Amino acid sequence: MATTIIDWVEPGGVGGVNTVGEFITPPVTSSERGITPAIGTGLPFPPPYQPTPTPFAHSPGETLSGVFDEEVIFANLPTPPGPAAPPAVLLNADGFLCPGYETDLYGRIHLIPLNAVLGNVLAETVLLVEVWNAFFTPQTLDSITPTGNTGIVLVQPVPPGAPPAVFPETSSFIYTFTIQEDGPAAINATFTFDFTVDAPVLTITGTRVVTLAFCPERPIKEVLEWKTDVLEVFDGSEFRIRDRKLPRQQFALEYLITDERSQAVFRNNVTGQAGRSFAIPVWTFGRPLLADLSPGDQVIQVDTTNADFRDSTADDAESVILWRSEFDFEIAQVGIGGLSANQIVLERPLEQAHTVLGTEVLPIQIMLGKDPIKWAMTQNNVMRARVEWLSEAVADLAEIDANLTIFDGLPVLTGFNFIDTTVEESVARKYDLFDTKSGVFQAIFGRTVVEFASRKGFETVTAQDSFDLRKLLYALRGKQRSFWFPTFRNDFLLQNASITSGALTFSSEPVDYERFIAQQEPFASFMILLNDGTQFFRRITGVTFDETGGPSGEPTEIVSFTPSLGQTVNAADVRFISYLIRSRFGSDKITLNHARRDNLSVRVPVIGVKQ
Repeated sequence: MATTIIDWVEPGGVGGVNTVGEFITPPVTSSERGITPAIGTGLPFPPPYQPTPTPFAHSPGETLSGVFDEEVIFANLPTPPGPAAPPAVLLNADGFLCPGYETDLYGRIHLIPLNAVLGNVLAETVLLVEVWNAFFTPQTLDSITPTGNTGIVLVQPVPPGAPPAVFPETSSFIYTFTIQEDGPAAINATFTFDFTVDAPVLTITGTRVVTLAFCPERPIKEVLEWKTDVLEVFDGSEFRIRDRKLPRQQFALEYLITDERSQAVFRNNVTGQAGRSFAIPVWTFGRPLLADLSPGDQVIQVDTTNADFRDSTADDAESVILWRSEFDFEIAQVGIGGLSANQIVLERPLEQAHTVLGTEVLPIQIMLGKDPIKWAMTQNNVMRARVEWLSEAVADLAEIDANLTIFDGLPVLTGFNFIDTTVEESVARKYDLFDTKSGVFQAIFGRTVVEFASRKGFETVTAQDSFDLRKLLYALRGKQRSFWFPTFRNDFLLQNASITSGALTFSSEPVDYERFIAQQEPFASFMILLNDGTQFFRRITGVTFDETGGPSGEPTEIVSFTPSLGQTVNAADVRFISYLIRSRFGSDKITLNHARRDNLSVRVPVIGVKQ
């Protein structure tokens, strides 16, 4: 068996070389201190090393015997006198440079930001770019080379001044880029900062959005469209899966344009920008100024409540339009955190004067005109144009009005059901009819209970009611979420002279509820509406038919409910007792008709559900 002579290694040292020229690595700092990793990893099991081993040594020519493939014995020998062991020598080792923080950051020119994505530019926009000399020596900016910079103005700081300009070591300066409203629709500009030692390139991208400020005719039709997958079970239960939280928001606007110049401008705008985005005032949320404005003012006094005005954030800049006519308006950017109930603080001062009587303030949304955009000329040279605008930035306005009654965790649509001429209702068993056309036919039921369908009508006349309705529609998300829907009619006919405070039953004229319905959902709850507007919502716990159990010995259906009303209700005070049907909207597509400002007219199909 071969014998290997191990040179002495100082614990905590840097290693040494054995007699055959093999490099010995430093000892590990663990419970095996003093034993080199090259040796320790070769042992079949951990030997009982001493916590602090004594250094090993050998005499020249001495053989150490022991157990291992290469026979080695570790003996506690005295340290020989003489000079220290020679330093470690690496044989045939390759090296490489390991990058660090300093080499990543210093020794180059930095542009902050390097890529500026402006998004949709509605008004004049200012971009600040920091240029940093991260060298430890002065560097010279020889030139700034622009491309695609039409409509972008660069203002250079002083110092260092126009190129050639000297940047002291580790110094930085702010360069100002003003992106003007006028210019190409697509912003795709570069600015190369040519230093002697480096040439970083600033990239500016974005879109100049054309503002189409023609006032449309009324009524204005707005469509909100969600997307819900409804999976129906045989027992009538449903699983409703939301595919889209926020709706698609679409405005169908009709323009009546009489002036020939206006007609030409409109046609050229929609023709040249077809398929691109436009900035469109949201005409349904126009608000008057509360105070006159002068050039240089940076605060607009205006009531922003109950309207879709939006605050700017670090990621999204929002704008408003101060509108006088289709050619006389000013776009203003809302400052970050600048929106409050009675004023808007702007990002930059206004350039024009505006008066209370002459100017209207409206929020702006970025919209896409859906294909095709159509117009027609009448015999008297009037142009009628129609555009369906699809909003690209829909806000999440979902909120349940705090004044809306909540029953069993769901809102109750207690407002009266507005109708035009009639309200249609239907029930459907959803059966399949098998008919050979030559013999008997057979109906195969699609569900065990019928599906109830009706329609809910909303009419609002104030800004607050209209905006509360909008927030409710956003919260219910088309078909997805359920609510309680009173039928607003006499589904039970009260026979009692009164329902006492602690009573848990009332008597109704026989309406065959016990015979045919028997607490089947969604007909298992009711609403009592009093003449003074008081409402009670209760669940039916049972119904029995009594041939002679009425107040005067007539037939009756005794309806049990829980909990008690908590007050005595006289029959003369009851307007009706109607079903309270758990429901959802029957369509993901809801149309809002704006006949006048702050007025909404909405009709939505309603479907009864079990859950």
